[in-house]
Amino acid sequence: MSQPAPTPSAESSRLLFNVFLIEQQVGAVLARALEDIGVTPSEFAIYAALEMHGEPITPSDLAARINVPRSTLTGYLGALDRRGHLERLPNPADGRSAYVRLTDTGRRTQSTAAAAALQVQADLDRRLGPALEDVRQALVTLHEGLDAVLRDDRGTPSPAR
Repeated sequence: MSQPAPTPSAESSRLLFNVFLIEQQVGAVLARALEDIGVTPSEFAIYAALEMHGEPITPSDLAARINVPRSTLTGYLGALDRRGHLERLPNPADGRSAYVRLTDTGRRTQSTAAAAALQVQADLDRRLGPALEDVRQALVTLHEGLDAVLRDDRGTPSPAR
């Protein structure tokens, strides 16, 4: 006879809710820091992922890397493209696909946005003080746990870290 699924405790359901609240706070803090640059927090993530990857990447691979649906990424890439911040290159292995990378202007925007985000990060690091390393370790542990849940659902881990 199979056991019924465990009922989540109030504590465990609060954890996910608190992570959601933190996500909203991070978005609000980044939105404020990026406002004058004209980049949203979600767009900043795309700029950063493209810059960190360093070489042209297919949109499908980029979507998998940052764990967003391909259709969502398409809209963000369109916005970067309209600004002249994205270059599309032919994929010699697949004529239906293309590679994307930041243009020089896109890299300058990413650099400016990253500097603004680093100022926020430095302020947060200062405010967290001695707890900073514990927070970082807890986030790594949370990421690994969530990755395991996703892996169970789809069989592959999320590459974003």
